[in-house]
Amino acid sequence: MEAVKRFLLEMGVSPELTDLDETTNKLLSEMEKGLNREESSLQMIPSYIGETFRPVPGERVAAVDAGGTNLRISLIRFNDDLTPTIEKIERFPMPGSREPVDSDTFFDELAEHLSEILKITKKIGFCFSYAVEIMPSRDGRIITLSKEVVVKNCEGKMIGEELMKALKKKGYNEFSQISVLNDTTASLLGGRLFCQNKDYSNYIGFILGTGTNTAYYEKNSRITKDPVLSKKEGSTVINLESGNFDKLTSGKLDEEYRKETRVPAEYHMEKMMSGHYLGELLLKYMQKGAEYGLFTDAAKASILALTKLEGRDMDDFLAHPNGSTPIAALPGLTDADRAVIYELIDAMLERAARLVVCCYMACAKRTEMGHDPLHPILVTAEGTTYYRCELLKQKIDYYIEQAMRRDRGIYIQTMQVDNAVIYGTALAAVCE
Repeated sequence: MEAVKRFLLEMGVSPELTDLDETTNKLLSEMEKGLNREESSLQMIPSYIGETFRPVPGERVAAVDAGGTNLRISLIRFNDDLTPTIEKIERFPMPGSREPVDSDTFFDELAEHLSEILKITKKIGFCFSYAVEIMPSRDGRIITLSKEVVVKNCEGKMIGEELMKALKKKGYNEFSQISVLNDTTASLLGGRLFCQNKDYSNYIGFILGTGTNTAYYEKNSRITKDPVLSKKEGSTVINLESGNFDKLTSGKLDEEYRKETRVPAEYHMEKMMSGHYLGELLLKYMQKGAEYGLFTDAAKASILALTKLEGRDMDDFLAHPNGSTPIAALPGLTDADRAVIYELIDAMLERAARLVVCCYMACAKRTEMGHDPLHPILVTAEGTTYYRCELLKQKIDYYIEQAMRRDRGIYIQTMQVDNAVIYGTALAAVCE
């Protein structure tokens, strides 16, 4: 459809404008700056989790997954072959998700939920899926919580320290070791744990769900932002906070959309590819396309009257473009209108797939790994957007095969691991 192609180019959102090598090189530049503590859109946060783990056959650890509005606390046992088994898992509302709480109440509730499991183990892996600064001790300082969870005066609090205070206050058993990490690092470790007998050259954790992020192993000598860590042998998992990358090709349609978001200056890449934004972005594509003249008059009126679209509406349309889904059933739509909508979605997902693969390529190029087919890089990819949207997954797989393997000789293997975050969090509990 030539009219659609012209529209996408004029709006600056044609997938052709996202050049793989140019975008990858810009990512690499921002990664380097972030690791050197220079101004960068990538925070490049060291996890202080290295390559050495010391699980003992039969050992049990606690894995806490504090993400979204849910809190999961698991008891994990390492079997004789060091594979993990979930022996027990409990689910609770995240403190502060139902009603605002203060910091003391937040940690008191966490202590209460952990009290039984700390009768069995003294080691905790704590996956905290909010903004947190990881310390060399592997404790984590809270930067902020999302709007779904309201905890007053929590900013700046150290998770391990405050939890220990709450446990002591209540007279509960205390822990001897805690490792705080984020869900992207946990996903990477979960993949590593389940593939410990395979010879991979490096590991990447990738999240594409409500938001997006990337983690990989970096040589300590190249993490110059931390003078102590940079003098140590080995490698450390680095959390890019890649959703915030802003040195990419975006058009005036992207700029207009970002101005409508809560924090326009942040998370540029996330707003081009993650599940929280894809529905809203599609609505922008459709309404701009209607003003441009891509649709019939009846369809234009229906589209301009829309006030909201969600990512699942896009998925439903792709699955049933002629059905009774919210988009397909809009009044006045003809088959030609539906074809235009499909082309707009296709272009949006094509660009998203290119951005995903640029994240993979940047990590591979940064580490100079993945060029030996016998020692590929393992990518543990997680997130509902990555797997629920079949068209997006097909496009990502195409670029992995064509752009990475065939054109650039970079070999990666992607894997989805059930409960990757829980298992990776458990592995973090036994890292040195």
